Amino acid sequence: MRSLALLLMPIAACSPSGGGNGSAPGRGGELAGVVTIVPSGAGDCSILWNGAPVSQQALLENAVTVNSEALEALEKAMNEERRRYPTAVFEHDGDELPDVRVEAARGLPYSCFGPALRTLERAGSDVRLRPAGENVPDQKAYFADDSSRPARRYSAIVRLAAHGRMTWNGEAVDLDGLRRRVRAMGTRTLDDVAVAPSADADFTTLYEAMRAIGQRDNMPTLSGCAGTVGPVRAPPIC
Repeated sequence: MRSLALLLMPIAACSPSGGGNGSAPGRGGELAGVVTIVPSGAGDCSILWNGAPVSQQALLENAVTVNSEALEALEKAMNEERRRYPTAVFEHDGDELPDVRVEAARGLPYSCFGPALRTLERAGSDVRLRPAGENVPDQKAYFADDSSRPARRYSAIVRLAAHGRMTWNGEAVDLDGLRRRVRAMGTRTLDDVAVAPSADADFTTLYEAMRAIGQRDNMPTLSGCAGTVGPVRAPPIC
């Protein structure tokens, strides 16, 4: 379940069925920008968008612009398909937006890079994570839908803390233990697991935990700061 954008309600990518066999291609999965979070002294952090310094507001505006352009291109393609296949029924595939990669140094705390993630959530962006300057795979993530009522209940909440510490529903685990619990979930979807970093959890711990849960392709839910005990509901937002 993806986050609802506060500034932008996405139009789903479509493909016709029941009459005509064209498709309206979206840009889902393309990389639209790289956001790099760097320390700037005294516990503060700076944000770069494709290498250029930006404020949180500019980050929001850039992400919304990228999404708007993708949706405009999609709508144009959809209109062309409707013209070519006037009797077609279009179905949504729900993956119409390009991705934004967030990079940070491995030791950077969530209190530093978390605000940029929350800004991208507001823009409705799809996010990949990668440690800065490293040739490692991206890990996709998405945000809990905080507007759902009743509040979303998860099978497991993985809480992350400083120095690589983590728990699975309150029980301390390491990465191997986390992988074992994910495997034991069997056929249940991995977005039934919420990852909840505390303010002092570092980027290394977040990336590695998301990788252990996501196994590259699946996208575990990123669900704000740690705070709630047990697999009850999504933890509160920072």
